[in-house]
Parts: sequence; structure tokens; C-alpha cells
Amino acid sequence: MQQKRDYLAVKVPQFSWTRLAGADPYLGVEMASTGEMACFGKDLVEAYWTAMQSTMNFRLPEPGEGLLFGGDTSKNELAQIVDYLNPLGYKLFAANDDVKQHLEQSSKIGNVSVEVIEFPKTDKRKLREVFEKYDIRGVFNLARARASSLVDEDYVMRRNAVDFGVPLFMEPKTAVLFAQCMSEKLPRKEGIPSEVRRWSDFIGGKPL
Repeated sequence: MQQKRDYLAVKVPQFSWTRLAGADPYLGVEMASTGEMACFGKDLVEAYWTAMQSTMNFRLPEPGEGLLFGGDTSKNELAQIVDYLNPLGYKLFAANDDVKQHLEQSSKIGNVSVEVIEFPKTDKRKLREVFEKYDIRGVFNLARARASSLVDEDYVMRRNAVDFGVPLFMEPKTAVLFAQCMSEKLPRKEGIPSEVRRWSDFIGGKPL
């Protein structure tokens, strides 16, 4: 630990939400990951960007696709995320007017447009159709507490993101960090990304 290095490593946990049918995908101190992915990078952005995309069944939302926002509007993380992602050309959606107004009014870069979409809470088939209709490929739900009922809007958003195989970001600091990663790494260029390298390129020794 005393030796200075020109790289760092990030370990990202994976959780078995798909195996816990109906459970609220809300992280608490009692949660234990069922797997982890560690990756090296020249800095925090590169290491976290690589580790997240290496987790099982992760599909990166591409510019032009839809992102759904929800959760706590009393803090500024949701607006920070939008400031990173809006210039990339994503379609931004919210399930209610409060989130829409917060994102549009709290943005520091301005010119943010968020559309409120229909959000059936009790009909999973209709909600899947909504996700498909608006091409929702990522969900940022930064709720302040676990849901109190099965018709809680934030619970429905989180649970169905998991069930539909859509990436879900729900911890404020790491959600903002991944938005920063997207801002710096997208759009992707042709060929192998610069962050894809052997471990030995970082730590020396023979290739694995």
C-alpha cells in the first residue's frame, strides 16, 4: 500500500435480484453480493467503466435510447446524472411530474427535456409494453428508502427493470460515477476500446 502506482483497481458487486422474485431491489447494509468483478484502469473512470460492463448480463444503454428516472428529488444526484448524459442524445423519461420538473429545473447545463410517460403499476404486461414503446434501456432510481407497498412507483420501476433485463442504478454515488463514465467514454469508436488490456499491462509479469 505504500508503493505509488499509476493504475487502480475497482471491484463491482453483483446481486441475485432475478432469483428473488418480487423482492425490492433496494440495497441496504444487510445485503451481500453473490459475485464480484474486479478490473484495472488508469484511473477511477476507466476501472469502474470496465468493471461494470464485465458484470453478468450487463447491456450498456447506447446514445439515442431511452433512460427512465425516479426516486428522491430532495438531493441533486439525479440532476448531476442528467447533466452528464443529456449531451449524448439519450431520450429522458420520468414516471411523474415531480421528477420531470426537478430534472429540468435543477440541471446546470440547461436545455433538458424530460417526458412523463404512462406507468401502469399493477399490470406487468402493459408496463413491459411501455418499456418497449419508449425503448427504455437504463433506469436510474435513487429512492431514499425501501418501498412500503407493491404499488409504490419506485418499487415498480426498480423491480421491473430487473425483471426486464434493464440496467438499474440505485446507489447515488456510483450512479453519478457511471454517468460520468458514459459522458467520457461515449460514443464509442470502432475497434477494441483502449481500456481493454491484459492485467499484465498493469501489474507486470507474464500474460494470464
